[in-house]
Amino acid sequence: MSENNKIKKVMFAFGTRPEAIKMPPLNWKSLFLSMNYFLKLIFIKKKYDVVFVSSANFNRGENGENFLFNPMIEFCKNNNLSFVVFEETYFKSYSKYKINDNAVPFDFILIMQIILRKLFYLKYKKSSSIDDVYFRELKISKILRSLFFKKFHSQVYITLIWSNVTLWRHINPNACIVDYQHGVICNGHEGYIKDHHPPKVKSSNNILTLV
Repeated sequence: MSENNKIKKVMFAFGTRPEAIKMPPLNWKSLFLSMNYFLKLIFIKKKYDVVFVSSANFNRGENGENFLFNPMIEFCKNNNLSFVVFEETYFKSYSKYKINDNAVPFDFILIMQIILRKLFYLKYKKSSSIDDVYFRELKISKILRSLFFKKFHSQVYITLIWSNVTLWRHINPNACIVDYQHGVICNGHEGYIKDHHPPKVKSSNNILTLV
């Protein structure tokens, strides 16, 4: 297996899409909406009871909604809990699935992560080891928090495929971060369970699994 393929495999185990190491084609409307939200976040405080995080490829409901999150979102609405939904554009695959109109596109932060990874590779050697990838994502998360998330707070994060959990843990160290396991748990796979242990990204960030 080539070094690049090893890196992609390890990145998946960290909740990072393989295409998130190179600059994707852009949806300018989605990018503008994303920039508008996160640049304002530098100056304006945002506090939510619950934060939902997923990729747009889960938007498979009749109206393009994320049917996995729908029951939980309805619960928040019925109980007056404030919430926000962040959605990543899945640039390479499932291109027919678009960002939901009620979600905040995560494109701007995703592009910032791509740029920071490229800069990271200029300073450090390109490595596919789990420890090195975790070190890189931790460094990038610290930078992003200092730039955009100092005024962002939530006590509960619910993710699909543990999306950006290292970032959320660094933003709110005491938050409850839950990964909603929506499919089959594959024993022996780095992204699920291997040698009776969960992925490093889950154990290091104290991520709970909801099944």
